[in-house]
Amino acid sequence: MKVRFVGTGSISSLSNSASLLINDSILIDCGNGIHKALLRQNVDIKKIKYVFITHLHGDHIFDIAPLLFWISNNNPGQSITFVGNISLKKTVLSLLKLAYPLSWKNIYEGVNLLFVKSEGLDHFKIADNLYVDSFLVHHGKLEGCFGYIINGMYAITGDCSYDNNILELSHSVSHLICDCTRKVGDSSHMGIDNVKTLASDSNLTIYTTHMGVNSKKILASTYFPNHNVFVPSDSDIIFI
Repeated sequence: MKVRFVGTGSISSLSNSASLLINDSILIDCGNGIHKALLRQNVDIKKIKYVFITHLHGDHIFDIAPLLFWISNNNPGQSITFVGNISLKKTVLSLLKLAYPLSWKNIYEGVNLLFVKSEGLDHFKIADNLYVDSFLVHHGKLEGCFGYIINGMYAITGDCSYDNNILELSHSVSHLICDCTRKVGDSSHMGIDNVKTLASDSNLTIYTTHMGVNSKKILASTYFPNHNVFVPSDSDIIFI
């Protein structure tokens, strides 16, 4: 499986907003700046077929409108399935109307859009050899926040706090791409302390994302005895 780290930063970071591209066709989150990041990284946007949204904060959704604008102009009729919480379709329409008040309807009709509601325990078959499961996470007081597991072995936490569910998840997968916004985790985000706990499992490989300026610097110099924690940068590609 090919994973591109389109962005690895939190809203306070100089890095692109956290976003992943799986196998060139599945985009995980589309926050501020991600559309142009895709173009700068020479991603073929015409290959994107799915957009999975972890939650409805701006640094995860604000570039949906420019992405759809580009598609409607450069590849009209392209089919894209959006997966997210119950408010996602309404939110996408609001973003389009705000960004393009005179042409939003043409943009909306220029892309073959399908919206699929996730409730956190869903199974999505993408292709014969690729499927995605959603799971609920805690992100402060915000409701409708999800992580995603690909092929049962590769988990993406999205923005979340550390809890027993995350710990149990880490024992059931081989790779974890996880929030590491803070030095010390809190009720909204995981921290380096939580990554250290998860990394004690030598069978788990961890990639950190949604990193703040300070957490990324500290992570880069932190010693992990099992050598199983990696700190990616924007545009990095891994194969797992």
